[in-house]
Amino acid sequence: MTSWADGPLLAYDCESTGVNVDTARIVTACAAVVNAGPTRADTWLADPGVDIPAEATAIHGITTAHAREHGRPAAEVVEEIWGGLVTAWAAGMPVVGFNIAYD
Repeated sequence: MTSWADGPLLAYDCESTGVNVDTARIVTACAAVVNAGPTRADTWLADPGVDIPAEATAIHGITTAHAREHGRPAAEVVEEIWGGLVTAWAAGMPVVGFNIAYD
């Protein structure tokens, strides 16, 4: 018998400016299609529009200066991430990740 876990999955993870779901903003994200041939991954670096606290930088390594110089506007990044998630769901693809309720 085949399990849903044997088919294509969208593995998703993000890093943010903090742990408060009401105020944290996305800094980096990755969405990778696995179990469907070669893994395909999309990655994003956002300028969250606010300073990245030192505690968050200690976790993911992205500083405010780096995000401002190399990141894209957060609204664009979120729109692309959302589009990928909706596409996966529409195709019946489970979205999996660590601490996915937060991400």
